[in-house]
Amino acid sequence: MRSIRFFLGVALATFLTLPSGGLDAQNVTVRYNITPYQGKAAAFEAALKEHVAYRSAVGDTWNWTTLQMAAGAELGEYVIISGGHTWADVDAYEATPAFMLMQQHWFATVQPLVEEVGMRFNVNNTDLSNPRPAGDPARIIGATRYWIAPTQMSTFLEAVGMFAEALRGGDMYWSVTQPVSGGAGGTMLIAGLGDSWDDIRRNDEIAAGMNAHYGEARAAEITQMFFGSFLRTQEYVLRYREDLSLTGN
Repeated sequence: MRSIRFFLGVALATFLTLPSGGLDAQNVTVRYNITPYQGKAAAFEAALKEHVAYRSAVGDTWNWTTLQMAAGAELGEYVIISGGHTWADVDAYEATPAFMLMQQHWFATVQPLVEEVGMRFNVNNTDLSNPRPAGDPARIIGATRYWIAPTQMSTFLEAVGMFAEALRGGDMYWSVTQPVSGGAGGTMLIAGLGDSWDDIRRNDEIAAGMNAHYGEARAAEITQMFFGSFLRTQEYVLRYREDLSLTGN
């Protein structure tokens, strides 16, 4: 069991079980879902911008990316993430000299405007992902969360791997991650990483790429295998908020 505080200074105790099968323990993402009080979004953004500047001034050693829900059931929510860490990074973060100062500043400035906070760890599947070039963040992210059917995780991963094999090499980028805490067991996240809304609506290109790589009959089999491996999905779109992010560390 580990006690974690991170960005918000919220103490959490979580049992972490790291699944196998392509997950990279050197690429852990800390994710917060934050909902401001109704009618307080503008004040929340102003306070968050002030807090990000404060963290930079006192020497936060992590980058933090802020995303805003642009479509989906969680409209109005903000997502703050920091990725590319090891579990050792996670354990050491609280020991940084600036941590207590950042915690106190958050509670004094931002937390009074926050109605709800959710937190989880995601672990990147580097075998299945196709990340954007370094230093080129996605401006629009189209994400789908999949609830995997019992005993079908290996089938889901196999099918996604075949999609990845067919689609790599072009200008299409995506991430495949698995939540490993926060009550999200048995789910996977696939996110399309683009510069515009059109970049995350490329189903025709995906189908064409699969047909070209495997032939139509085999591509149809793989697609059927994929859709048969999960029970339900939840889709949402996020917009990158550079003005509310901390980068360059």
